[in-house]
Amino acid sequence: RHPILGYVRMHTGTDWAAPSGTPIIATGNGIVEKAGWSGGYGKQTIIRHANGYETSYNHQSAFAKGIKPGVRVRQGQVIGYVGSTGLSTGAHLHYEMIVNGNKVDAMRVRLPTGRSLKSEELEAFNRERDRIDALLAEKDGNPLTLASADK
Repeated sequence: RHPILGYVRMHTGTDWAAPSGTPIIATGNGIVEKAGWSGGYGKQTIIRHANGYETSYNHQSAFAKGIKPGVRVRQGQVIGYVGSTGLSTGAHLHYEMIVNGNKVDAMRVRLPTGRSLKSEELEAFNRERDRIDALLAEKDGNPLTLASADK
């Protein structure tokens, strides 16, 4: 039974309890499709990733600065903060994964794997990624400032 609505309905995500205001991070690189109010989900951010994957972050107390539709985000970047907006009985993150338009159990989905890069290949990849990101930021007219995990 839904604790607020009082009837049985499908629960399509994974709930992660956390104190209100806890930072929420993007689970992968992507583009923000939505950052706004969505009924029972409350404040919601949806990120479109490669290969038909999307992730949805719900019941947020607030969106992180600069998070809006069309913005590129990186894995690990703070996109919002845990809250209890919408149909919620307490502070938590309701996390959903959507694959090709279908909601799936994020705890069981088999994600595509990639090839590990050797040291020199990884350095070359990171340089090229940074170059492309700079070009995209110039095109969009909004310089992109990113933090690196190794700094």
